[in-house]
Amino acid sequence: MLNLNVQKKNGATFAWGAGGRLANNFFKWVRNALISGNYPHPAPAATPAPALSTVAPSQSIAGAPPANAARPLTDADIIALSKAGLPPGVILAKIHNSPDDFNTGVKALIQLKKAGVSDSVIQAMTMAK
Repeated sequence: MLNLNVQKKNGATFAWGAGGRLANNFFKWVRNALISGNYPHPAPAATPAPALSTVAPSQSIAGAPPANAARPLTDADIIALSKAGLPPGVILAKIHNSPDDFNTGVKALIQLKKAGVSDSVIQAMTMAK
């Protein structure tokens, strides 16, 4: 379950709730955005935070994605892997161990099938949603 409660500076409040698949998709989007670094950044604070260069290379920054974080897999990536001749087992492992941003709409599924992507890989893509 996902509940968002927002209070503006003027005291006005807004509440929104979602459950099930919508909440799961929201958390998946947030995870992928944090991993990829592709998310809107807030305006700089009045007091700037210390520069990242003050952190030794051996230290980690809490909440920061790893430097080698992979971008989410897309349908185009899966088609490219299939056309390169990689076996379905390898592609399935990649799907299970990577963030994803698959389009599993009807037209996209038809395109995947026409591109020669195996049924087991298409099924894994739809279950990753």
